[in-house]
Amino acid sequence: MPPLSGHPLTAGAVVARCALARRAGPPPAAAAEARPAPPGELLVEVAGERGEPAGEDALDGLELTVDGRPVAVDDLGPVAGPWRVVLYFDLLLGDPVRLRAAAAERAARAAELTALGPVEIVLAGETLRTSLPPSTTAPAVAEALSWIGLRETAEAAQRAVRERFVEESELDGPGAPTGDRGTRIAELGRRVRRALADEAALLEAQRRLLLELVAGDGGAGPKLLVLITGGFDQDPLVYYRAALGGTDLAGAVAGAEVPPIEPSLEELGQILSLYGWLVAPHRPAAAIDPLARRTEEEIAAERGEGVETISQPGSLDTPRTVGEISASKLLRRRKSADEEGPGGLSAALVEPEPPLRELARVTGGELLTDAEGLGGFLTRLRGRRRLVFDTGLPGHAPPARIQLRPAAGAGALRVRTRQWVGSATPDALAALRAEWLLDSAADPGELAVEALLTEGDLGETAKLLVRLPPEVALDPESALRVSVGAGLEDGSVEVRHFRIGGPGGQEIETAPDGARRIDLPVFFPLAATVVAVVEELATGRWGGAFAEESLVGIVPTSDDSLFLPAPKAVHLMAPREAMVMGPTTFETVVSQHRVERVEFFLDGERVASTSAPPFSATLDLGRLPESHEIEAVAYGGDGAELGRDRLVVNEGTGSFRIRIVDPRTVAQRRGRQLLVGNVDLRVDVKVPRGADLDRLEVYWRDRLVATRYAPPYVHRLRIDPDDPKGFVRAVAVLEDGALAEDVLFVNSPGSSERVDVDLVELYVVVTDRRGRPVRDLTREQFTVLEEGRPQPLANFGDAGDLPITVGLVIDSSASMFVKLPEVQAAAARYIDGLTTRKDRAFVVGFGTEPRLALDTTSDMGEALQGLYRLEPDGRTAVWKAIVYSLVQLQGVVGKKALIVYSDGADEDPEFSYKTALRFAQRVGVPVYFIIANDEIHRTGGKSLNIRSFLGRLEHLTRQVGGRVFLTPVDADLAGIYEEIDLELRSQYLLGYYPTDPEGEGWREIEVKVDQPGARPRTISGYYR
Repeated sequence: MPPLSGHPLTAGAVVARCALARRAGPPPAAAAEARPAPPGELLVEVAGERGEPAGEDALDGLELTVDGRPVAVDDLGPVAGPWRVVLYFDLLLGDPVRLRAAAAERAARAAELTALGPVEIVLAGETLRTSLPPSTTAPAVAEALSWIGLRETAEAAQRAVRERFVEESELDGPGAPTGDRGTRIAELGRRVRRALADEAALLEAQRRLLLELVAGDGGAGPKLLVLITGGFDQDPLVYYRAALGGTDLAGAVAGAEVPPIEPSLEELGQILSLYGWLVAPHRPAAAIDPLARRTEEEIAAERGEGVETISQPGSLDTPRTVGEISASKLLRRRKSADEEGPGGLSAALVEPEPPLRELARVTGGELLTDAEGLGGFLTRLRGRRRLVFDTGLPGHAPPARIQLRPAAGAGALRVRTRQWVGSATPDALAALRAEWLLDSAADPGELAVEALLTEGDLGETAKLLVRLPPEVALDPESALRVSVGAGLEDGSVEVRHFRIGGPGGQEIETAPDGARRIDLPVFFPLAATVVAVVEELATGRWGGAFAEESLVGIVPTSDDSLFLPAPKAVHLMAPREAMVMGPTTFETVVSQHRVERVEFFLDGERVASTSAPPFSATLDLGRLPESHEIEAVAYGGDGAELGRDRLVVNEGTGSFRIRIVDPRTVAQRRGRQLLVGNVDLRVDVKVPRGADLDRLEVYWRDRLVATRYAPPYVHRLRIDPDDPKGFVRAVAVLEDGALAEDVLFVNSPGSSERVDVDLVELYVVVTDRRGRPVRDLTREQFTVLEEGRPQPLANFGDAGDLPITVGLVIDSSASMFVKLPEVQAAAARYIDGLTTRKDRAFVVGFGTEPRLALDTTSDMGEALQGLYRLEPDGRTAVWKAIVYSLVQLQGVVGKKALIVYSDGADEDPEFSYKTALRFAQRVGVPVYFIIANDEIHRTGGKSLNIRSFLGRLEHLTRQVGGRVFLTPVDADLAGIYEEIDLELRSQYLLGYYPTDPEGEGWREIEVKVDQPGARPRTISGYYR
């Protein structure tokens, strides 16, 4: 791959390029913890010529080399500790028949698997998801595998690409290329190249998921990865050459190439080997389908009363009931799986097993193709021995190949073990770490790193400078690797690695203050988003940072005082809980020894000060989880400010906010010093996930002075000393037209104040006596009363077509085990209806605790994935789930709604209904409840054991303009979701400025409509 700007790479640089895709990714902490396996340990299997276990004396006759250099074996002994067993179902490249066969075979071997150690089941589709957490209970593993065989399916995606190619290019079919021979060859060549690109993307996606599994594992001990897959062709071009080789259009593949696949199969095997994963790929025979063995009558008889007893994955010790499984549905699934591809060209895989054999070989595993092979493999696995040796490699050395073989005269022995050792993180994983950082899916690591993009020498380019502050203590014996990732405008990512220090590495420049500076001779387009990740190869410690752009007029020189701003003196740690209220302790990390005092501000008010490490404070956030801004300001002994940090708590994942960072120091504020001359103004912008910022505009006294299209949002403002008073206004605009703004007074009596927008907006739905929405009402027909006083309307309009952010809150408690699939299907249909508008959605599942299955996104495909990730567990904590979900809507601009599905159980003794009510009033979002309960529906909610619960629901919805729907358990929910959608599409938007804006507290609102029978619904009031 050529460099971005055409400049040659310096020695030691490595280039990797891959697509940046949204994905779940490993937890940030896990990505930092993952370390290669101990380099001086091997798990070894030695067998005789016929596969029989060799005697222990055979191990003594082995010769071991590291990069061709003989090394001595220090110890031979049993494998220490239980195995970590991961059953990894490849839903992307696998096929449905093999998936079901493998699930059935492993269910039969559950006792043997759990005898090795805890068994975890991972499903790898578009993202990684855990189907069963680590379990040592054989029945639990068996039942979870049975559940997978019934509910999950695989895509056979590589074969599907070829089937599509066959359908489009069948030589005697309607899709065949037309025109003269040259035109047909050109068109067919285009289709071949597109198919090759699709196949390469699929293979890359599958390998990257495996890397996420590796990067998310920081544990020690033996590890077994059973890779259940349909196999894949390592070189897709072989198929297209064979498919077209016998035709007069064979020239279509001439010159075609497979796009680079990162990581390569060799890199993937090397990484799995380095991290100690023994890989046993399993490709069951395609002819075996557990569902195909049963007739429709057999399946119907097996159903009995219409249910099957299957334990619940995740808490499988107690048998539970799974909903009725339609026999015809199973047979249709069986039939579709058995259908063959289109006629004409074959769409089969050519050599699906060799790549799997290679992964097994390099990690010391085996390729499994039948149930008997699995049983024998598990038996042999228990006979492996642990071999300890001294690699003789320095900690920063690159991976080394090892070879273990019988010594001369030891006889014909078969030896299996991993073939790579090393302690340094491989380049491919370092590249992935940079990508996670670019995608904001990882924390910035342990080392403090600063990076700066400055103007380069050639037109529209920039070069990168990296700086490690003097506080960062480095191992003097370790080399560094700097991985520079650039997110390009086409969505791809290019990563380059540089070795710093050590033999052949670039020297590190040390500044007088002890900071380390690395000047990288690599050029990037100015439009690229760049991160720098620095890793200490000997220890694995790393840190990363986004590259800031230099301010206008500042040109870095050899003087380090102009190289980068001072390192961050104080870092405010976010609380671990998703929502916080009441007394909450906030901790800081101080990076400068000069810090002697830290002051804490809550929503702009000073509330605490501490002069003793660890510089923490407990702040009272109130009785509701409202959004608050926390600020920590660090001071030196002379009272000078050394730095500050801010964070916002209880902020929704879909929030859209903007804040002008006041550039003045506290000393300036206290001393009433004027802010004049060149002032560097920074604007913090939070954009909802899935949304794109169109532009940021900065105004001085309502005059546009700057427009920014990409971070960092910094503007150098010139304030006239002779006329210093005024205000700065920043306006952020999303591509869908949504606005957020902030206003800050400068050098005036209101300097520390911001302008609050007093406009009250009401989303109102009006229904007739039958509950149907009433449309086409006029402005004059509406009257708004606040505290009984009429309010003149400032604006009025139809809000039906405005984008909406909707939270789908699904009861996934243990009592939902039977009903959950049907509820997911109904909610999925509703989500699917949002795709034609600029809407956003998030998914929350709740049992004992609420869980954010997917944060706010405009990608409805992702929302569907989050919906289907819900698993039943725990009791029904409905009130806490409502508050947690409303937190996600704080800061969200525009139309919002919450749709809650529950089976009507009220099992939330630890969280107050009154808290949920007050918070719902505070947020002011319509909440719709769908209660599926046969007793509630039959009695209309009048039974004694449910009356109180239903009354609370009704009262809450009246306060926020929502509704409660009662339905039997087996009712079709699609109609209810459609009715809710119709209401949300029929809302009116009314806005007014209160005629009495003074005072704080609850303001009661009433909306009246001048039309007989019309019933308006909206929030009952708001807090000031």
